[in-house]
Amino acid sequence: MNRYEQQIREAVEATVVTATRFTLQGQSSAPLAKRIRQELTSKSARDYLVYQLKNRLYARLYCPGSLQAERGATVEAESSAAFEEALSAANTGKGFWEEGWTVRQTRDAEGRIVVEQHGLRVHARPEQALPSDGLQAGQRIKLRFPKEFRSLSPGFYMAVGDRDLFDHAPEQVVRLYWNLVPQGAARLMRAVTSALNAAEIPFRLKVLNRPQQYDRCDAGVLYVDKRDFAAVMARVGRLYGEVAPYLKSSVPAFTKKVANGLGCSEDPGDQESFGMNRCRLLAEGLLLAYEQGKRTVDERMQTVRERFLQDGILLEAPYLNPGSGDIYSMQSLLQVEASEWRGETIQHEEPLTRQELLSAAQDIAAQLLEQAFRAGGRWTWMGDGGEATLGQGSSYRTLGGDLYNGTSGIGLFLAELYGQTGDEELRVAALGAIRQALAKRKEIAPDLRTGLYTGWTGIAYAAARGGLLCRDEELLTQARELLARTARHPADKREFDIISGAAGAAAAVLSLGELLAEPAHLDLAVLLGERLLKAAERKGDMYSWPDPRHLEQRHLTGFSHGAAGAAYALLELYRATGEARYLHAAEGALRYEERCFLPERKNWPDYRGVTGVDRHGEPHSCVSYWCHGAPGIALSRLHAYEVTGWALYQEQALTALHTTRQHVERQLQEGTGNYSLCHGLSGNAEVLVLGERVLGRDVFTGARVAERVATSGLERYAKRGLPWPGGTTSGGRTPGLLLGDAGVGLFYLRLYEPNIPSVLLAARQMQNKEILLRY
Repeated sequence: MNRYEQQIREAVEATVVTATRFTLQGQSSAPLAKRIRQELTSKSARDYLVYQLKNRLYARLYCPGSLQAERGATVEAESSAAFEEALSAANTGKGFWEEGWTVRQTRDAEGRIVVEQHGLRVHARPEQALPSDGLQAGQRIKLRFPKEFRSLSPGFYMAVGDRDLFDHAPEQVVRLYWNLVPQGAARLMRAVTSALNAAEIPFRLKVLNRPQQYDRCDAGVLYVDKRDFAAVMARVGRLYGEVAPYLKSSVPAFTKKVANGLGCSEDPGDQESFGMNRCRLLAEGLLLAYEQGKRTVDERMQTVRERFLQDGILLEAPYLNPGSGDIYSMQSLLQVEASEWRGETIQHEEPLTRQELLSAAQDIAAQLLEQAFRAGGRWTWMGDGGEATLGQGSSYRTLGGDLYNGTSGIGLFLAELYGQTGDEELRVAALGAIRQALAKRKEIAPDLRTGLYTGWTGIAYAAARGGLLCRDEELLTQARELLARTARHPADKREFDIISGAAGAAAAVLSLGELLAEPAHLDLAVLLGERLLKAAERKGDMYSWPDPRHLEQRHLTGFSHGAAGAAYALLELYRATGEARYLHAAEGALRYEERCFLPERKNWPDYRGVTGVDRHGEPHSCVSYWCHGAPGIALSRLHAYEVTGWALYQEQALTALHTTRQHVERQLQEGTGNYSLCHGLSGNAEVLVLGERVLGRDVFTGARVAERVATSGLERYAKRGLPWPGGTTSGGRTPGLLLGDAGVGLFYLRLYEPNIPSVLLAARQMQNKEILLRY
């Protein structure tokens, strides 16, 4: 299976179509209002469904280069004028003269001439005409065009060559896609306009005009005539080395990857962009498969293949037009060693040294300290809010206090790093961040306060761990007081999950009892366990839990919001109390997920947005993250195997770990994926490390892949001064623990010192009952 078929297969696996709606990666399309639905013909309704799915695929498959989680609207800066002016200054073009215009009016009300070509009328200043004096109606002239268009392609600044591409047949146009970071946009602009104008090669080059939008693989697009391709690539081969440090590795889906961060395709030539064209074919194929009753992934793949073939497009080379030959050999680029830049060719035989791992964590911490706002002994940060559970979009704002993406999580990372280095500045920052969280605790919504990652138990955990690491008795006292308040707080009894509900809180309270040496906390953990049991729905020998916000939705699998996380907490309660009812319920939860398992996918279905009774053979979406899918489920099975010793759970853990490892290796190969703990490479690599630690290297090896993740991150981002790609819905940078930089730092720190507790294990101490100080 080639990479194009793999891209399409992932989309097929992730898409479920019904008569009037679809879900992609568990998220449903917007329903039509009843009145509008009644007025539409069946064809119009079908066209609208294709339109919706095409646009969703464009945003989540084509633009990022492989299927990615939904990204919200990017936070806009107040103005992009300075960025656009820098692009204009870098454009070395002079504009061009175009023949074939006819004067229709020698002077309009504003003193401009009116000229026409092919039915298009333009008002121009007299000096833009050649000749410019003594003009007469009907006279043929040349018209001067500027070197740039700032509004021709919305969202882009477009440079026009001194010889323009306008008159060239669209089907003869080739597109070269540059996966730029914003710091490289002006450099590419200067390099391309200088080289191609000097060679008198017609072209157009557009780049995104706002730095906040550079989260897509086609941030820059160079248009050239196919007949000029060899001459263009001779110049591109020479300038690529200058631009390569500012390129991310991946290229848009369906395009040919000719070098790291450089893709290629032929223009469809029908006024439809390449990406929209291929996503429309994919959407139409998916809908046809539904209409024809195709259920298996292979059957739906075949229908999609046939739809592409109907337009003459081969999945072996979807970047080519029908009947076109592949002339896109990049021999001139082969002189540039891709491993000098970024992408899947970065392969270091030797893993990073422990000092390099520690230095990586320290560098991230230094950036966090530089970005912080400080007042009255408290520290806070600005960042993308990236909602933990509610899916309400993102906004750039002062962070809250929660563990997931707030100041307590940042403080926890800084405290762990202080415990390894003794750097007093880290201690001050850690205490300040956790104090900020404690001071802001009442701003957390009441129904989230019990939660580990969203609420007070998480802040209490950070305060307890931070207090011990930083030897601060006041913080330890505040941790005890906040836990006592949590016990008195009437938590939402419907919230059950690891993120914001009883499962995560129960596991955290048990861990806090160990940290603070206070067995009395067991009573609170048991109370939370009772709430978890009461929230369950039992069907035969299976336990599962409804989402209180989406009661019509199928009960979720997975760690953060599903049965795997509930089972994890129940097993912790069984180990702490010895009560068999907790073990029985945990087995029922794991049994529910066992019944949901998809053997052909070696993964568990993502039921977000899916309603109704499961039908045999029904297609389902799968993902592979800590929060949903195989990685988090691997943690639950590893824990079950540790507690029970049963071979069944070891077997299930191995299946989930192998799926996780394959997903990570593919993302490393393609240069895709963010570095967050929640749903990125750092979190998945952490799971692989834990798998090898629990099962033993003779049973499963995962640490080496995690080391590759660490090495790749330093090469691609840290060493080039580029921001770490986070897990927020907007793609914006955030300093938080589960979504951003603090989590990346903790990932490197745990590779340096594996005995530091993993925040992905619901605060469990993992055989580490002591606070270890390394300085």
